[in-house]
Amino acid sequence: MIKLHQNKKVSILFGREDRGLTNDELQLANTHIEIPANPEYPVLNLAMSSQIICYEIFKSHHNQEARDWHDYPEVDSENLQMLIDHFIETAVNIDVIHPDNPKKIISRIKRMFSRLHPDEMETSFLRGFLAAINKKIK
Repeated sequence: MIKLHQNKKVSILFGREDRGLTNDELQLANTHIEIPANPEYPVLNLAMSSQIICYEIFKSHHNQEARDWHDYPEVDSENLQMLIDHFIETAVNIDVIHPDNPKKIISRIKRMFSRLHPDEMETSFLRGFLAAINKKIK
């Protein structure tokens, strides 16, 4: 489901018709959307894809219940990226992730945090938690 929030800037990246987005392009996005299509011909042109996404945004805008559960505003993408970076830094510091061979875990961590849609209070708590871990290990 696409979540729509007032006063938030949103960019939508569409992939190439024959192969989608590159891995580097996927890393730029906070949320990934895949439009289900017929497996025998899974190609949608840009006009079809944009029409579907606009329709989903329209539906989301009119579904207030899906957006009102936060008691604090949802974290903006800059602070979400700082949380992700802090988490990865901490994971490296405690030897959970090897910095020279992170495999796909870093992209999975980014997707996980983006999927969670944390609010500002949750993000602040997690940043404090990570700071305390880093302080203990030094």
